[in-house]
Amino acid sequence: MNINIHKSAFLSVKEQIKRQIRASINNGQMAPGDALYSANDLSTIIDVNRNTVASAYKELVEENLLISVVGKGTFVKEGNVPVLTNELNPIIDEVFSKAKSLGFTVDQIADSFLNRLTSYTASIKPKVLVIWCNKDTISDIRKALENELNVDTEGVMLQKLEENPKLVASYFSDIDLIVCGIDFLESVNSIAQKYKVEVVGIMLAPITRMMNEILRLPKGSTVGFSCVNDIESESFSKNRRLSTGSTLKTIWAGADDSERLHTMIEQCDLIFATNYVFEKIRKLAHPDKRVINIDVTSIDNTNMSIIKEALNKM
Repeated sequence: MNINIHKSAFLSVKEQIKRQIRASINNGQMAPGDALYSANDLSTIIDVNRNTVASAYKELVEENLLISVVGKGTFVKEGNVPVLTNELNPIIDEVFSKAKSLGFTVDQIADSFLNRLTSYTASIKPKVLVIWCNKDTISDIRKALENELNVDTEGVMLQKLEENPKLVASYFSDIDLIVCGIDFLESVNSIAQKYKVEVVGIMLAPITRMMNEILRLPKGSTVGFSCVNDIESESFSKNRRLSTGSTLKTIWAGADDSERLHTMIEQCDLIFATNYVFEKIRKLAHPDKRVINIDVTSIDNTNMSIIKEALNKM
């Protein structure tokens, strides 16, 4: 590993160290498992403060490029796929040479390059993939994220990925963040880890409203949960089974499952129906049957903050 430091460069010493190590990994000069010099040794070799080297290593560990093993040293992390830049270097060299031939100084070229790079980077929006069990929820979440966070989004049904695993790569390979239902977090995350994409699980239903309704029910009551399909309805039910409602019987049924839906409506004392299916359930139920409309079209501030935090880490 060769590190060359230019004290008069526009980049800080730490940033120069980080960039050169990163480049060595990306161009294949350093392979997964290769050891780096200790912070003490490298600081002596390149004549910089030891703390500066240690800080550069620490930040590269946080970027998952390096791994630090107590008592052994710092190594290139296993599993990194080199992003080869050998073909890029001649292009940059050509631009640099042409600019110098036109009379521009090194500082002028550097300033212009960084300004253009900053402008270009700012114009690129993070890409968020929304995974859910029904198209309506996917559409609502995508709209909310695009309006609130200035991101580009895509959406895919969880069932589609489960039915055709070959589609996973096409959806996961060019994504910065995945947002899914909290019930699907574990299974989605196990797949996303292979693509090094972070996953955030969220809940949409207003829990306080539901808790108040459940706490008023006598022991032994039966509560129903319904959304657009059986998968979403079961998820809806699982997340709302509060400890205070342990004595209650719960039934879930998707609005697309006619037989199960009619059974649920007949047996339940109270039914929670998402806004997507409320009107249908209300029409099918007896006028005396309590059916409560649960709006799941909005992402509350807590969930939005979690998503923002995940995006800010990128």
